[in-house]
Amino acid sequence: MLRFVQGIAVGGEWGGAVLIAAEHAGPKRVFYAAFAQQGSPAGSILATGVFALVTLMPEDAFLSYGWRIPFLASAVLVVVGLVIRLRVEESPEFVRMREQREVAKLPVAEVFRTAWPLVLLGIGASGVGIASAYFTNTFILSWATTDLGIAKSTMLNVLLIVSVTQFVTQPIGAVLGQRMGAARYMLLAFTALIVCTPVTFLLVGTGSPVWATIGLAVSVVFSGSSYAALAGFLAEAFPARVRYTGISLAYQLCGALIGGTTPMIAQGLLGATGTIWAVVGQYLVVILLTMACVTGLQRRSARRTPVEV
Repeated sequence: MLRFVQGIAVGGEWGGAVLIAAEHAGPKRVFYAAFAQQGSPAGSILATGVFALVTLMPEDAFLSYGWRIPFLASAVLVVVGLVIRLRVEESPEFVRMREQREVAKLPVAEVFRTAWPLVLLGIGASGVGIASAYFTNTFILSWATTDLGIAKSTMLNVLLIVSVTQFVTQPIGAVLGQRMGAARYMLLAFTALIVCTPVTFLLVGTGSPVWATIGLAVSVVFSGSSYAALAGFLAEAFPARVRYTGISLAYQLCGALIGGTTPMIAQGLLGATGTIWAVVGQYLVVILLTMACVTGLQRRSARRTPVEV
């Protein structure tokens, strides 16, 4: 229940952060919205780094109270986020809608009444961006430390390097997504991801931390850069009247339906088949589903009338 409540809160914060950046940016919304996406690798760097430190504690101390330290320390980020949010002005687009009394009185109801196909396609279009993090930070961490014999502290260091790689390379997607068009760039990145996904799992499967780092780092360049373009793409896909609620619902429902179930399904496939290739197949299905939904959402967005924009 607490995780569910947290998901609703994060959904609102993510959607708000994306729209604050996108709607202030005008025609460069894909580029500037991508800065909100930097929070994902930045959060992974902080979380993985802090956990890597607390795992150095004696095991009894870690199991007793040490694991709580990162969670308690994260309260500082909540305060920082609150201070920033209270000082940020509303976007010109929202101010115009409020002055013209075009703001939806019950946005959730209006989204499901008028834009439910966009929400469904938005859920699918967010698939790789969200599921890739669950594959890497949850399933692969468990697989590498349980089945492949890589020490947990070593694997946390591997994931820390991968998160830094994502943070550094992710803005590539912002630049290319703005120049080429978000949908076009994302589809190119997903195509590259299809090619490198089997290689990534093969390299991690060697049990070598060095090869695991290389494999995951290459994969995250494509998944991360497409994730950067996702924010602006979703912001452009929804009409302004229901944009905040629409992108927040799409993103967080994807997190629950696709992202949250990813490690469970992957572990079930591995246990049932005894081969990692079943999990590779699962990841490829997610990529193909995402590509189909990005294409569908792009076509619907292109058909929208100027009044709906």
